[in-house]
Amino acid sequence: MARVRSLVVYVLALVLLLSPILVLGQVPPSPTGLGSPAGSIAAPATPPAVWARQTFSVAACAEPPRIDGTLDDLCWRSATRASGFYRYGGGIASAQQTEAWICADRTHLYFAFHCLDSRPDLIRTSMTQRNGNTNHDDFIGMDIDSQGSRHGFSTFIVTARGTQYETLEGGTADNITWAGDWKTAVKRTKDGWNCEISIPYALLRYPRGASAFGMVLYRQIGRETSLQSWPYMPPAGVDNSTEPQYLNTFTGIMPPFFTPRPIFLPYTLVTGGTGNTVRGGLDIKYPLSTTLTGVGTIYPDFQTIEQDVTDINFSYNEKLLSDRRPFFAEGSSFLPDQDLFYSRRIKAVDGGLKIVGKQGATTLGLLTTGAQGVNSQSSAVFNLQQDLGLYSFIRAEMVNGIQSGQPSSLAALLAGQYGWQAGTTRYTVQAQHSPSWEGGHVRGAKDYFQLRSTPTEGHPRFRFSYEDTAPDFTSRLGYNPELDRRGVSARVSQYNQFDRGLIEGYDFSATVDSYRHHTGGFFHDDLSLNANFYTRSGLYYELDYNVGQRDQPGADGAAISRFRDHTLTPNFGWAQKTLYQQGFLSDTFGRVAGQSYNLLSVSQGILISRPLSVALSYNRQTQGGTLSTQAIATGTYRLNDTQTLGGRIVSQTGADQGGGLGTNIYFSFSQQVRSGLDAYLLFGDPNSPKTRGKVTLKLIHPF
Repeated sequence: MARVRSLVVYVLALVLLLSPILVLGQVPPSPTGLGSPAGSIAAPATPPAVWARQTFSVAACAEPPRIDGTLDDLCWRSATRASGFYRYGGGIASAQQTEAWICADRTHLYFAFHCLDSRPDLIRTSMTQRNGNTNHDDFIGMDIDSQGSRHGFSTFIVTARGTQYETLEGGTADNITWAGDWKTAVKRTKDGWNCEISIPYALLRYPRGASAFGMVLYRQIGRETSLQSWPYMPPAGVDNSTEPQYLNTFTGIMPPFFTPRPIFLPYTLVTGGTGNTVRGGLDIKYPLSTTLTGVGTIYPDFQTIEQDVTDINFSYNEKLLSDRRPFFAEGSSFLPDQDLFYSRRIKAVDGGLKIVGKQGATTLGLLTTGAQGVNSQSSAVFNLQQDLGLYSFIRAEMVNGIQSGQPSSLAALLAGQYGWQAGTTRYTVQAQHSPSWEGGHVRGAKDYFQLRSTPTEGHPRFRFSYEDTAPDFTSRLGYNPELDRRGVSARVSQYNQFDRGLIEGYDFSATVDSYRHHTGGFFHDDLSLNANFYTRSGLYYELDYNVGQRDQPGADGAAISRFRDHTLTPNFGWAQKTLYQQGFLSDTFGRVAGQSYNLLSVSQGILISRPLSVALSYNRQTQGGTLSTQAIATGTYRLNDTQTLGGRIVSQTGADQGGGLGTNIYFSFSQQVRSGLDAYLLFGDPNSPKTRGKVTLKLIHPF
C-alpha cells in the first residue's frame, strides 16, 4: 500500500511539474482597458534580429549639474540622450517610456532620468534605508563595467523616493565613508518622476588610462514584471553571469588617476552588564591603485554583527550561512570559493591584512589573519584568476589554516573553464583539481567537472557535473559537508516570464544525484522535482517532490543505516509584490532518516504604519517522536533615513539545533550617516541562544 501511495504522489507531482509547460508556456492574452502613457516620448523601433554591440560617445560636461531633480541644467541640453527603452531581455517597447541623459567631466559621471507614468498614484516607494531591499519599489539604475573586462560590473539604484542602493564590483563593507558616497535627487512630476545622479570616478575600479566603460541603464516599475533597459539588451544577456558580455561601449570617458588616500575606520566598544569592558579597534582601507585595494584590521569587532538565524529544518549536513563581518566583506568575491575558504571557519581575529582587486583580465585576492591566546588561529588565503576572452578562465587558489592543538591544513585548487556561444545559448565546460595536505603530509584530493548550458528564457537549460572527493581531503577553512563520495549530478530546468496576462512567470526543474563512496559502496541517490509559478497579482505557487535513499553511519561507530526518504512540499505565497506585507506558507511531509517527518512553516509581514513594520515566522518540525518549534518576531521602526530602532525575539524548543535552546530577546538602535559618526546600541546579544543582560555601545567615526 505504501508503494502505491508513493507512486500516486510521484505521478501527481510530475503532472503538476509539467503543467506549467502546457499552460504557462502559451502566450498570455493582452490586458484590456489600459490607457496610453502620458508624455511625449516615442516608443522605439523594433530591435534588429541580430544583436550587435554599439558604441556611444558620452558628452563632455563643462559645468556640472545641480543634483536637485529638476533637469533644467545647461549640461543636459548637450548630453548624450537615451530614448526608447525596451523590456529587459526582450524586443517589446515598454508601455511607460523613459528618457535619460549622460554626461561626464574629469571627476564624475552624471545621469538624468525622466520616467513617464500614466498612473503616478501607483508609484511604489516603500524602502527608506540606504542599501535596503528596493526590489519592490519603482527605481532607475545603472550597471557599469568600469574595468571594460566584460566579466563584472557595479550597480547603482535610486528609487522614486530617493533611496540609494549600490553594489560595487568585488564587494565592500557597508560604511558609507568606507565604500564611497554618491549623490542623487528625485522629484515627482505630473506625468511621473525625475532623477539626477552624480557618481564620482573614485567609487569605481578602472585601469589607468581607461577611456571607455560598458554600461546599461534600466528602470523598474514596481507593479510590472520585468525591468526596461537602454540600450537594448538581448535575451541572452539577462543573467548576471552573461550581462557583462552584452553591455554596450561608452567612450569619451576620461577618469583621472587618483593619488591613493587611506581611509581609517576606528571604533570604540563599551560593554556593560555581563562584564564591563572598553575596547577599540581599527580598520584601514588603502587604495593601492584604481584597481587594487589593501585592507588592514586590528582587533575587529564581530560581536555586534547580526548573523543569520539557523532554521530548524532537518539536514544531513552542516548548513551554509552567510558572513556579514566587515573585514571579510571587502572584496569577498575576489577570494577563493567556499570549498576552500568559508570565512565563518575563522572564529577570532586579532589582526589581518588583505589585498583584493581586478586589473583588466586578472583577479587577485590575498588575505591573512592571526589570533593569539588559548584558541590561537591563523590563516593565509590566495586567489589568482586570469580571464581568457569572454567565457573562459584559468584560476589558482591556496588556503592554509593553523589552529591551536591541531595540525596545519593546506588546500590548493587549479581550475579552468572554456566557454563558447552557439546562437543564443552559452555553453561552459569547467574542471578543477584540489589537492590537500595536513601537517605537511599529502592527503586526498577533490576533483570536479561540470558542463552547463545557459540559454535564453523559455528554453530548457541543463547542467551535468561529476565529483570525486577522497575521504581524507582536508580543507579546514573550507565548506565540505560530505567527503568520501564519487558520483554525478544532472539537472534540467526552464523558466520564463510574460509581460501580459494573469501569469507573470514560471520555473521548473528536475535534478538527479547518484553517488557512491570513493572507497567503494553505495552512498546516496536522489530525485528532486520542482515546479513554481507566480501571478501578476503577487501570488506564488510551488510544489517540490524529493525521493531517494542514503546510507548513514550511526553515532559512535554504530552500524550503517540505509534510509529511504520521500517528501512532498506544497508552498503558497501571497502579497509577494509588497515589501512589508509578504506572507508564505509551506508544509513538508513524508519520511526522512527512517522516521515520519513534517515541517510546517508560516511567515507574515505586517506594515503597522509607514515607519513601523513587523515580520513574524513560525516553524514546527516533527520527526519521529521529537517535536521542535521555532518562533521569530522582528520589529523595525525607522525614525528617519539614517536612524532605526529594531528588536527581535527568537524562541526555540525541542531538539537542539546546535545553537542551543531557549529564547533570545534583544533590541537595537543604529545610526548610519553619509559622513560623521555611526552608532550602534544593543540591549542583549543578537547571536546568543538565550537572552543576556548585556548592553553594548559601538561608535565608529571614519576619517
